[in-house]
Amino acid sequence: MNRLFNSQSLKNIATLLAFFILTTLLSAGVLPVKLQCEYQTEPLAIDEPAPLLSWQLKADRRAETQSAYRVLVASTPEQLAPGKADLWDSGKVLSSEQNHIPYAGKKLHSLQACFWAVGVWDRDENFSGWSEPSSWTMGILNAEDWKASFIELPRQKIIDEKLEWIWYPSPLFAPPGNCYFRKAFELPEEAVSAEVELSADNRFTLFVNNQEAGSGDSYAKFFRFDILSHLKKGLNQLAIRATNDGTWDNEAGLIGLFKIKTKNGSLLEIPINTDWKSCNKEFEGWALVEFEEGPGWVSPISRGLYGMAPWGKLLPAENQLPIFQKTFELEKTPQRALIHICGLGQYELSLNSKKVGDAVIDPGWTNYRKTCLYSTYEVTDELLAGNNTLSVLLGNGMYNVRGGRYIKFRGSFGEPKLICRLQIDYTDGTSQTIGSDASWQVAPGPLTFSCTFGGEDYDARLENDLKWQPATPTDGPGGVLRAQYAPPIRVMKQYQPISVTEPRQGLFVLDLGQNFSGVPQVSAIGSTGKTIRLWPGEILNDDGTVRQNHSGTPVYFEYTFGQTGKEITWAPRFTYYGFRYVQIEGADDVDLERKNLTLEEDAVTITGLTGNFTYASADKAGSFSCSNPLINRIDHLIRMAIYSNFQSVFTDCPHREKLGWLEQTHLMANGLIANLSLMRHYTKVMRDCSEAQLPEGLVPDIAPEYTVFSPDFRDSPEWGSAFVLIPWYTWLHYGESRLAERYYGAMKNYLTYLKNKKDENGMVSHGLGDWYDVGPGPSGYAQLTSKELTATATYYQGLQSLIHFARLFGWEEEFKELSAEAAAVKELFNKRLYNAEENYYDRNSQTANAMPMVVGLADESRTGLILDNLVSIGIRGATNRITAGDVGFSYLVKALLEHNQGQVLFDMVTQTNGPGYWHILEQGCTSLHESWKAERSSSFNHFMLGHAEEWFYRGIGGINPSAEGPGYAKFILKPQLVGDLSEANVTYQSIRGEIKSHWKLEAGRLTYEISIPPNTEALVYLPATSSGWETLKEGDNPLRDHPQIQIVSRTVKENAIQLKVPSGDYLLHSEYKP
Repeated sequence: MNRLFNSQSLKNIATLLAFFILTTLLSAGVLPVKLQCEYQTEPLAIDEPAPLLSWQLKADRRAETQSAYRVLVASTPEQLAPGKADLWDSGKVLSSEQNHIPYAGKKLHSLQACFWAVGVWDRDENFSGWSEPSSWTMGILNAEDWKASFIELPRQKIIDEKLEWIWYPSPLFAPPGNCYFRKAFELPEEAVSAEVELSADNRFTLFVNNQEAGSGDSYAKFFRFDILSHLKKGLNQLAIRATNDGTWDNEAGLIGLFKIKTKNGSLLEIPINTDWKSCNKEFEGWALVEFEEGPGWVSPISRGLYGMAPWGKLLPAENQLPIFQKTFELEKTPQRALIHICGLGQYELSLNSKKVGDAVIDPGWTNYRKTCLYSTYEVTDELLAGNNTLSVLLGNGMYNVRGGRYIKFRGSFGEPKLICRLQIDYTDGTSQTIGSDASWQVAPGPLTFSCTFGGEDYDARLENDLKWQPATPTDGPGGVLRAQYAPPIRVMKQYQPISVTEPRQGLFVLDLGQNFSGVPQVSAIGSTGKTIRLWPGEILNDDGTVRQNHSGTPVYFEYTFGQTGKEITWAPRFTYYGFRYVQIEGADDVDLERKNLTLEEDAVTITGLTGNFTYASADKAGSFSCSNPLINRIDHLIRMAIYSNFQSVFTDCPHREKLGWLEQTHLMANGLIANLSLMRHYTKVMRDCSEAQLPEGLVPDIAPEYTVFSPDFRDSPEWGSAFVLIPWYTWLHYGESRLAERYYGAMKNYLTYLKNKKDENGMVSHGLGDWYDVGPGPSGYAQLTSKELTATATYYQGLQSLIHFARLFGWEEEFKELSAEAAAVKELFNKRLYNAEENYYDRNSQTANAMPMVVGLADESRTGLILDNLVSIGIRGATNRITAGDVGFSYLVKALLEHNQGQVLFDMVTQTNGPGYWHILEQGCTSLHESWKAERSSSFNHFMLGHAEEWFYRGIGGINPSAEGPGYAKFILKPQLVGDLSEANVTYQSIRGEIKSHWKLEAGRLTYEISIPPNTEALVYLPATSSGWETLKEGDNPLRDHPQIQIVSRTVKENAIQLKVPSGDYLLHSEYKP
């Protein structure tokens, strides 16, 4: 029970428990357990007006079902009883439904506490008694209920916005390399102050009178320097060497302003502009005042005014991220205290110097113009008598990508800001609200650099030198504040170093043994002002140093010590990276065993390093293991990539992009859902798609769409169709139709967009196609299959999804309209792409033949011929190598699964004669590579080719959903005993309970242990090569006369006997010889 129950008086608790104990003494075969509201256990913030309620059933006998249910909802625990429930009493409802029961009681208000319980009737109409009580709390449903405002750090004007970016004359994009800039000026009298603010894309070094006066390496911020000591009365020379990094022509620019105050109070301002001189060659003495500017020194050109793209508004020279603080007094004895907080881009909340919660990189990424997510914490037990202090440190996240090191894109929704609300309910019935406003204090904090792509810097010296000032109330970015529904990101696992090397003196590389997403957590002893720099990387260069060329560089984390001799433990807060190795610079020793911790003056010793594996904390749904070691290694490879890319969005990789590429969310859906409980996450994906959708219907390839890519990378049907196909998968696996009903109009709008974009042949033919298939050229665009096949087949599949829901919702006109379009698409598709003489599609690739069979475009009468062609030519003819790419391999797995080709799948997945899973493992990968070829130029942590995971669960394990009973009310157990497999143990935690499929084959005898949750039934394909009844048993009892199991097929079909099996645990036996 949560705090809502624990905080009640002993009398109330005793009364409540007596009620529940009494009612559960009644005799019934089932008992409701694991109550959930909106797929969460006792959630603290629900903003759905009619939350969905669910439960599982615990049974003490086989073949148990639920015949009816009754739900009670009350505003207090004391009223949670029949005849007293003041919010809702459903009455007895004759239904087997135990999931997605919509609350249908009184209207609920912000922060409403709801207590609920459920009772059910079993198959014999016996009442179960009442479940243990549960609860949920409503979120903040109306903006006015926040009683708080966004606040931010007061910002002074950085620099004159009339300044301009300049560069040596060149086209729009300048070649990489150095350019040199000079400006002489006369100082009539002694200066009393002199400051400059500069920035350059990518970096610069400033010289004043030939003396180096400062440097900067970020085009996202200004750098400020005091140059007074370099100036003299009379003629002075300013000189800047600016560098445009890169391997090809790109944006380059220099901007800045010098401000010099003289003894008599006059102010001299020298802007960087076209009055300077520039050159693209270095001459000896070029920074001297007496240097003569000869040929080659010309006036620079203006790139545009400050604020122009791509640089936008730069960060101030003091680039410290804000930290907020509010001290308050606890007035009385608290009953319950809830904090609601949205810190943009990311936040870390502390109460009385202790971090609240264990989430990291919170809140989730969104289109902040449309949605801003807030999190909720119960902090009752953390409050102290007397004074308490809330503090919040902010980071930039995806909200404010300004750059400075590596970035995938540049974009900002504004300066970091915060809205926070603490509500304290006291035991006397009164309450106190503390909302963020101008009474809060704010200061530039010790976090001096924060970029979700480029890394993070922390200066501990600033912890005790915070310059507090009143916070400034401000507007939010425009998005509606919504309760965070998807699971937060947490540290889910930790790794320790398996080796330490020193490829160069003073440069240490630690190997954590596994490639994963997260951050390094370092422990060290150092001296005040000393800095260590940590470089993460997936792989190493030939010289043993960390390599980032393929994954985004430069990316690093810096920590500056604030106190000599004190051991610290630190990890970056608001960023992450995909890495296995950590390269440490600035340390004098690495002593992980702590054998010699004597600290010499100005020395730094690393005493520990831990890899924090961070990803979204959804419940684990499945488990898989089998007797084949290679398949187990492949499973691990894929799962590590899935987890590493399971962030606020499903990313393609955890380093260079971190963007929500949508194709994976539907192509990998079966494999993802087998591993993780994803209903809450898919709900966020659908909202992200909806908010990214353009008025004409286009759903971009990424959502949220933080940057606009070139046409194919923005508009590819195989990607955008996730918006139409995800509801099908959530309906199939979770029995949930709310997403389809909520977004149906927008989903149809997308299909209308695709229909209107057909080419002159009437086909959908744009986009990326079967990305990263294996052809003669480099990995990338589809090489073996035409775009019109994959794009049109995906469009047709989307039509089928909407046809399904139109039928489900009883929308007859919609059903007719969509069905007519689907029929026309199918006819044209086969006319253009099917070779009837040779029985193949398009270019006879694996993808081309698999997709039409799976989505229903292939004529059923020809499916067998197409399958034979696919297997004999497309697969066996390719020596079992996988040539399908990101898109096609998903359909290839499904086609072979659905046509009982488990042996072919086994041979493909385990083949060792070319690109494929084995080849990826042989390259030393510990998470799935982006490419079948495992090139060093691609990512070493992508899950887009992980479709074998679907076969592991649906094929080897045999656990399959059924459209006849969505949400696993009915399902199929059909294991594939192929290859050298002798055992497999697979489980799946469905929304109705755990399904188990554990088979073992010894000397021709099969033992098959299965678990079927209460209130469900399974169609079981029991592998058997003999239908002799004496060999078919459940336990010691022959199946012929089994009281619960119904034999559907009495002949061996597809090497199996078909059985209809009700709920319960069973041990089946058969004779099976492969």
